[in-house]
Amino acid sequence: MKFSVSCDHLLAAMRASDAIVEKKTTIPILSNVLLEAEGEHVAITGTDLDLQLGYKIPAEVEKPGKVTIPHDALKRLLGGVPKGATVRIETADEGQITIQSGRSRYKLQTLPAEDFPNLTFEKGAASFPLDENAMAHLFGRTSFAMSTEETRYYLNGVFLHPVTNANGVTCLRGVTTDGHRLAQATVEMPEGGELPAGVIVPRKTVGVISSLFVKGATVRVSETKIQFAWADVVLTSKLIDGSFPDYQRVCPALDPDAALLTLSRNEVISALTRLTAIAKSSSAIRVDITALTASIRDVDSGSGTEELEGELTRALTVGEGKHAADYFGVNASYLREMLAQFTTEHVSLQMIDPGSPLRLVPVGVSPDYVGVLMPMRA
Repeated sequence: MKFSVSCDHLLAAMRASDAIVEKKTTIPILSNVLLEAEGEHVAITGTDLDLQLGYKIPAEVEKPGKVTIPHDALKRLLGGVPKGATVRIETADEGQITIQSGRSRYKLQTLPAEDFPNLTFEKGAASFPLDENAMAHLFGRTSFAMSTEETRYYLNGVFLHPVTNANGVTCLRGVTTDGHRLAQATVEMPEGGELPAGVIVPRKTVGVISSLFVKGATVRVSETKIQFAWADVVLTSKLIDGSFPDYQRVCPALDPDAALLTLSRNEVISALTRLTAIAKSSSAIRVDITALTASIRDVDSGSGTEELEGELTRALTVGEGKHAADYFGVNASYLREMLAQFTTEHVSLQMIDPGSPLRLVPVGVSPDYVGVLMPMRA
C-alpha cells in the first residue's frame, strides 16, 4: 500500500474517530483504525464493536491496499505536521508502516487488516432523509434526559418511533427518560420515510452525531442497526436490544384545562440560576402558584425567593374534595435544563395535582416538543 494525502484531511478523520476508537481495551485492534487505499480515495474506519465510523478522503493512490494503524499515535503525529502539508504513507516490512512528510520520517507498528471487525448492514432496511433541523430536534433537544444507569440499559438512548398526530399525519418522534424527567420531540415523517417499529438509538451514537455537526443525513434502519450517511461519512451503530417503557402512561394527553401557569421562559431560567447558586443543584424548589414565586431552602447554605414573570391560568387542586393547593415542588436543575430546550418566549405548565407529573409545552405553536418532570417534596 502506498499513497499521498493531505495531512489536514487525514487529521480531521482521526479526530472524528476520537469518540469511537477504544483507548483502553483488551482487544488491541480496537485501538487501531483501518486504512484502505483504493482508486482516488483512502477510507479510514474506527470501531468499538457497537459503533463504527467510516470516513473517506481524497488521496493519490500509487498502490492500493489496507492495513490497521494505532489511532492515537497517528493522530498525535499528524498534529505536529505543519498545516497544508502532504503526508506519504507506505507499508513496510515486518508489520510496520512508514509515514513521511517533508524531512520527517516515522515507522509505526500495524496489525493485519483481516482481523479488523466490520459492522455489516443488513439488506432490506428502511431508509429516509433527515435534515439538520430534524436531527437537532429529535436528538439534540432530548439527549439531556437519557439515563446513564447501566442496569436500565433500555433507557440509555433515544427511542425513535412513528406516531400519528391529531391531524392524522404520520410523524417521527424521539423520546428520552431517566425515570425523573422525560423529553419528547416530534417532526413530520420525511417524504418517502418509513419506520415500521420503534428503535432505541444508543447514547454514545447520539453523542457522536451531535459532535460531528451533521448537516443532514440519509438514515437506514434495520432490526438490529441504524446507519447515518452524509457526504463521505458513514456512521453505523447497533441498536439497543430492549423494550422502551410505555412513556405515555406518565405523559398524559394534552389538556388545555390542565394548564396551570404560563411563564416567561428566559425570566424563569434566570431566576432558577440564582436560586440554585445558594443550594445544591438537585434541591427542590417550591413554586407558589398564588404568589407567583419560587423559593429554595438549604439547611447549610441558606434560602432564597424569586418572583416569577407569568400568569396563573387556574387554581391547583388536590384530594377528592378538590381543595385548593398553593404550591408544588420540582427539581430546580431539571426544570431549568428542560426550559432551556424550548424556543418559544412562553411555556405552559400543566399539572393535575401536586403529586402528578408536571408537563411543559410551548405556547403559541404546535406542541412538537414536550417535557415532563416528576414532582418533589418541597
